[in-house]
Amino acid sequence: MTEEHSSRLANDGDRGTRWQAAANGPAWWQVDFEGRCRLERLTLAFGDAASHRYAIETSDDGVAWKLLVDRRGIVRTGQEINEALPEGSAGRWMRVLLEPGDVPATLAEVKVLGHPL
Repeated sequence: MTEEHSSRLANDGDRGTRWQAAANGPAWWQVDFEGRCRLERLTLAFGDAASHRYAIETSDDGVAWKLLVDRRGIVRTGQEINEALPEGSAGRWMRVLLEPGDVPATLAEVKVLGHPL
């Protein structure tokens, strides 16, 4: 990861900027909500329309993770993907696991809808 592709750029409200993994291989991007939240919906905007394989996890402590959505076995294409999260999804942290592809993983924007608990 370089400064021009730092992790903060994946949720800065600007789809013209992006986070990019340092190398081509498994990667993850994580956010701390600074308190436990109920999570309802997630939008992932990618930097390109390539194929994407990913999973979404949540954690209350940043150590033990619970799988919410697993799309690693399915190739999704497009620049934006919307996911309804399972009923009862909650946590303080959320991370997006990205499977390796032909180029390093990128996220142009991550948007999570939910409510503090």
